[in-house]
Amino acid sequence: MTAFFVAIGCWLVGASTACALRRREIAWVAGVGGALAGGMAAGLAATRALVSSATVTWAAPWNIPAGTLGFRLDPLAAVFLLPIAIVGALCAVYGVAYLRRHAPGAPIGGSLAAYNLLLASMAVVVTANNLVLFLVAWELMTLSSWALVVSDHPLAAVRAAGRQYLIAGHLATAALFLLTILLAADNSTFAIDALAGGNPRSLLFLLAVVGFGTKAGIVPMHVWLPDAHPAAPSYVSALMSAVMITMGFYGLARFLPILGTPALWWAYLFMALGAAGAVGGVIFAIAQRDVKRVLAYSTVEHAGLATLGVGLGLLGTALNQPLLAGLAWTAVLFHLWNHALAKALLFLGFGAVAQGAHSRSLDALGGMLARWRTVGATLVLGSATIASLPGLNVFASEWLLLRGLLLGVLSLKGAALVAVLAALSLMALTGGVAVACFTRLVGIGLLGAPRTRGAATALEPNWAMRAPMVVLCAGCLGVAAMPGHVAGALAPAVMVIAPGAEVAGVRGIVQPLAVLVPLLATLTALMLLARALFGRAAPRRRSVTWACGYARVGPTMQYTSTSFSEPLTRLMQPLLRMTGRYEADLIRLRVARWPDERVAWTSEAPDRVLVGLYEPLFLGVGRVGAWARRRSVAHTTTSLLYIVVTVLALLGLLFLPSVGP
Repeated sequence: MTAFFVAIGCWLVGASTACALRRREIAWVAGVGGALAGGMAAGLAATRALVSSATVTWAAPWNIPAGTLGFRLDPLAAVFLLPIAIVGALCAVYGVAYLRRHAPGAPIGGSLAAYNLLLASMAVVVTANNLVLFLVAWELMTLSSWALVVSDHPLAAVRAAGRQYLIAGHLATAALFLLTILLAADNSTFAIDALAGGNPRSLLFLLAVVGFGTKAGIVPMHVWLPDAHPAAPSYVSALMSAVMITMGFYGLARFLPILGTPALWWAYLFMALGAAGAVGGVIFAIAQRDVKRVLAYSTVEHAGLATLGVGLGLLGTALNQPLLAGLAWTAVLFHLWNHALAKALLFLGFGAVAQGAHSRSLDALGGMLARWRTVGATLVLGSATIASLPGLNVFASEWLLLRGLLLGVLSLKGAALVAVLAALSLMALTGGVAVACFTRLVGIGLLGAPRTRGAATALEPNWAMRAPMVVLCAGCLGVAAMPGHVAGALAPAVMVIAPGAEVAGVRGIVQPLAVLVPLLATLTALMLLARALFGRAAPRRRSVTWACGYARVGPTMQYTSTSFSEPLTRLMQPLLRMTGRYEADLIRLRVARWPDERVAWTSEAPDRVLVGLYEPLFLGVGRVGAWARRRSVAHTTTSLLYIVVTVLALLGLLFLPSVGP
């Protein structure tokens, strides 16, 4: 545990020093130095825990009721600690260069302090062995990430996104608070490793789904995510999307086994939510013009795939199918690692593109690939990876999930077979739309001619922004080249989640995919060699592109993001319910003096869950509150009566009789 405590110390020292120092140069050195040193120490601690498959605990008294500074570093905690260390350190290096361009001369000590606090709080979340410590770290994680989301608080949209994120985060914390109180009361302890179940199980399960599912971005609790990511700086979006959402999945992996053997409806619920999130996320992603909203909805998609894997793992445990459980839980953990690498790469890369072009709109970009060779190449590879093209790392984890579903088709019957077949069909649909989505993102955002002056004159980011992208890209290729070794490293963590799972054969199932990387590399090299050899001998003639007889081709005559995706969005209109509006104004030409009409058309795809569920719900709550305020009378006896009724209701909830699942 020494390396872990060194990491926590580095992050805390980096946060306090960056916040205290006024000189900008010293502040960023302290902030980035703390993030890098903490990342290296935490990475060392996590690697040791994974290699040794051992569990290390440490405890000390804490002057808080029922509180103990209890930590436990086991293989499951190490799986989630490693991305915190790697992605956190890389995003810190990128973040300083990004902030210097974003707000030249502005103090960045506060942002770096909040960033280091976020890293430290997430590390404590995955290693806390006491419920009170877990909740404190969880709340600190929410508040520090909120502070980073509202970095550009002078903008009204940023403040609205921050408010929405804070409301969602505290509703999730309230559910977790009730979950921990019920577990502690039923087990007479606050030590997490001493918890052995609780009652009523169904209520505890639903509280875990709401509390952890909100942070994980599981549909329909994802509504904070598409607005918070565009509002936050790009390096913060990368960390939140790649790492912070995994804290929700850590909570599910840690606390669901405590509740005992899962009921079948638990598995069906997770599979339904996961399939809905995967399909809905990718469909809404392809309808967005904001590049960061595209990536945010892609995060919802991959959170849905991971949720589907959780449901499949619970189904395997409930039906005593050990190989199914082993495949599913390995796929979940593997996919979270792969998504962390690829999504961090994409947020950093397209964040640099948007910053250079001074716009996040796809229709304001273009022409970057020819001028930004390093950034463009990493973004093309990252997009191919996140679209799950064969030979890359995300494909390996989705292949494991697919094999689990196929195994379910062969071995299950009845309602379980129907659920698996439906999930298999929706996963296939998700994969096809994802390829179209990221083809659109790369084609419109990086190819073609620059669509605006900002895109045409954008300066390539410096080495501090490019280096983390290259490292993440190398990480994606490295994982793709040895998927069997990665699956084997995850086996001890799977055994913590599902002790009866069969993991011995999982490595052999995914290892053959390693052949695809050298095969694709060889084919690509041969194609380039053939082009170089035969291209020299063939005569070349350069001329303008045929444009139907119109020689003055401008950037506005290219495909737009909306026109590119229109065939798919029209097909998905019953789900998207996109709205469009025309804006026209009359202008007078200087030469001919004839009036001309300039027409603009815009479309929107509002989140249906937010518009159809949460906004009416909160509006109704607001109306009820206003009605109660108008009729309330401030009497001491009335207030005491409210307190007594509330306490009695909570006590009744605590001492509910045991019920089945």
